[in-house]
Amino acid sequence: MSKRRYLGCSLPVFISILVAFLILLLVGFLIGALGESVFGDFGLSGLSVHQPEIKLPAEEVFHLSGFAITNTMLAAGLTV
Repeated sequence: MSKRRYLGCSLPVFISILVAFLILLLVGFLIGALGESVFGDFGLSGLSVHQPEIKLPAEEVFHLSGFAITNTMLAAGLTV
């Protein structure tokens, strides 16, 4: 009689992996944006990672009557 295998693991190993996965899933949900908006801060905000904001200002090509013409405006005008 052969032992039953669950995804190539014995039953205790499979249950341990499943429990660890569910714990990580729950903690990830609680410290994420959705979890904080629903449940508030549980004091786990130290585990979250700050998302950087990338800001690329448009370069001024020239001025026309005191109004700055940028490379983005020129590219948009050529595209249209």
